[in-house]
Amino acid sequence: MGLCVAALFSLAYVLPIFGGKRLRDLPFVKIFTIAFVWAYVTVILPVQEYGNILDRHVKFMFIERILFVFALTIPFDIRDIDVDNKTHVKTIPLSIGIKNAKNLGILALIGCIFIVFTMTQQGIYSFKNAIALLLTYIASAVVVGFSQKDRNDYYFYGLTDGMMLLQSLFFYSMSLIM
Repeated sequence: MGLCVAALFSLAYVLPIFGGKRLRDLPFVKIFTIAFVWAYVTVILPVQEYGNILDRHVKFMFIERILFVFALTIPFDIRDIDVDNKTHVKTIPLSIGIKNAKNLGILALIGCIFIVFTMTQQGIYSFKNAIALLLTYIASAVVVGFSQKDRNDYYFYGLTDGMMLLQSLFFYSMSLIM
């Protein structure tokens, strides 16, 4: 059942079911749909699969993941700014400018860092997991900060998308070190 929610959002993202428009065509909806679906699939579905309840810690993890994916989606909106402008798709960089959009992405990552500190203090995240997450968010802030619309696709698909893989590598490295 839970997978149906993600599937419906994913289909609505690509299929024109809203008066001939897709979710990605609606003003400011594209980035939030991506962030929600990724967070839902990587936090909520695993929790449900293991039969755990959606307590406040899981909700914080969900918000943390939404902020993380939101921040990583900003560079893609910056890359697509000319196309989105031509097709009249309202995005954050088109509305507030590229510099402010980058700052918003970095602010979202600062929100992630705040959640990590909170969850570590409450004993939910171990010290080594907190380090892995903090390193990921700092590296992601650098990637968001240096994003430009004319960067090579490797920057977006390799480096920006690679932040999720880097997070896994940080977790693995921390398990070997500590």
